[in-house]
Amino acid sequence: MKILVSVLCDKATVREGLLHILGGGVTLLGRPQLPARLSVDLALMLQLENASEFEQPHTVNVLLRDSNDELILAGELFFDAPLPDEMPDPLPGLPLVIPLQDVPARNYGAHTIAIMMDGQPLTDIRFMVEKQINPGVTENLEPSHID
Repeated sequence: MKILVSVLCDKATVREGLLHILGGGVTLLGRPQLPARLSVDLALMLQLENASEFEQPHTVNVLLRDSNDELILAGELFFDAPLPDEMPDPLPGLPLVIPLQDVPARNYGAHTIAIMMDGQPLTDIRFMVEKQINPGVTENLEPSHID
């Protein structure tokens, strides 16, 4: 199994095996008040690499930690992919979207998302939550404060 795409974005959806990403590459979130919603999605495209990976169930784990290394979110997704009659070349990607829209940011600083597959690390994504951001950087202007 390998990861083809892992990106934080404004919004992501899956339709007919396609991964649709809007505003991909988020690394900085401006949140004038905390706690506030993250208002992002995690978009993933995984690829099985051989027939044996089709014959077993898989688990994707997503762990989101804040700047104090506190666990904010622990997500677990189970899936299996049926073995096709003929192995296409290249093998199709498996799109996944992990919604983080309503997950609260409670601290400023670096946050990390660890992504694992069947207990093996695939990748980490780091992003910053800051009170103020440089002009020209997208800021969350919608009501995002969590009471």
